[in-house]
Amino acid sequence: MIEKKQATAAFKKHGRVRNRFPIFQERFKLLRGNIPQDEFAKKIGVSRPTVGFYENGERLPDALVLKKISENLNVSVDYLLGIDVENKLELENKVMSEKIKQIQRIIN
Repeated sequence: MIEKKQATAAFKKHGRVRNRFPIFQERFKLLRGNIPQDEFAKKIGVSRPTVGFYENGERLPDALVLKKISENLNVSVDYLLGIDVENKLELENKVMSEKIKQIQRIIN
């Protein structure tokens, strides 16, 4: 009975489950930064809607996709799953580099 109530509480608009794995959702959003979803999707090898589903916590990648994401973004699967925090500084530097590149494109 309790499980059913919890499952019901997990549903939001249109019957979609949200926040299935918040640490993945948070780190995935951080990795994308300000890169447009379609551009980011191409970079990691998934569709644009899939990027949205991951960011909204509506879906989680399977093991093969998780591996592909980690390889394409140069972070560990452990980091994506919240097991490893060592990539955080490296990731922050990467996000800053992306922001600098975007500013340079605007200026030029």
